[in-house]
Amino acid sequence: MSIDILRCVAAFLVIVIHFASHEEVVSFKNWVSHLYIVEARIAVPLFFMITGYFYPMIMSHCKLPHQLRKLLIMAIGSTLFYIACELAGAYIAGSFDAHVKQIFSLKTLSDLLIFNITPGSGHLWFFYAMLYALVIIAFFDKIKQRKLLNIITIVSFLTLLASNFTSLYLYTRNFLFFGIPFILLGRSFAEGRLKALVPKVTKSMCLTTMLSCMILIGFEMDMYGTLFPSLLPQRECFIFSVPEAIAIFALTLKFKANPTNKFQRTAAHIGKKYSAYIYIFQYFAGAMGSDVYNYFFSGVWMKMLLGVPTIFILSLIISIIYLKLKTKLLKSLHPNKSE
Repeated sequence: MSIDILRCVAAFLVIVIHFASHEEVVSFKNWVSHLYIVEARIAVPLFFMITGYFYPMIMSHCKLPHQLRKLLIMAIGSTLFYIACELAGAYIAGSFDAHVKQIFSLKTLSDLLIFNITPGSGHLWFFYAMLYALVIIAFFDKIKQRKLLNIITIVSFLTLLASNFTSLYLYTRNFLFFGIPFILLGRSFAEGRLKALVPKVTKSMCLTTMLSCMILIGFEMDMYGTLFPSLLPQRECFIFSVPEAIAIFALTLKFKANPTNKFQRTAAHIGKKYSAYIYIFQYFAGAMGSDVYNYFFSGVWMKMLLGVPTIFILSLIISIIYLKLKTKLLKSLHPNKSE
């Protein structure tokens, strides 16, 4: 139950990443907004770690093919959905032909297959990265080369951190540099050294580590802003994201959720059933990040305090409607078979 609550929190934080203000840092409120986003970026590593935590169970129950099929459907289905949305908007704006050429170009295809940079909406990279990463990890397990995979993972993650000091950091936001390292980190909580660590640490130690890392990530954000004034002071992952993620995950495992607590039960239900769909539908809920969202939530504080929660609620409502319609459709197609 505590893992499902973490999923719910991570889903909310992902919306913070995309719908808080990304304006240039020219005032204190802009700086606060960027700090808000930077701290929320721990969400995606946590999602990868959750999958890694359950990876041994997935493999022991021979559920990897089912998991891969589910991810593939989500990845392709959501990509096609957002491509359709983008083309519809382009048609209305009179730029349909240009968008078609861009979306269905060789560069777009290569960016998707190699770097997990997705057309339609960039946030969908996560599903492709997860899909690739699971296949690669399973392959190394099959050939009994875990040590080699660990070496490759350490090198790739250090490359990701090094890329933060360049303008190419978006090209390390993929399965190799991002997905595999954090999946393996989560896996270690299930069957590795971190599993042995959890009983030895206290909740206060986890909280202290988490808060310390959050402060250090704030300084790291300032460092990138100073070194690269022409770029936003944000990165997909920070030097202190790993110890922070470890502390949060250990704290989650030590937290004993109360199933009689309505708030915790609701958060766990949202996390377990809807978090992946909230992730998918967030941009649709925010009118594709268009002027509609900016009209209703025009200021930096408005976006932080009202815009983000609104998009979370709308994404949840859309996810509930989608799953209800999906269930009805499946029942109509297969009346004698349950979903």
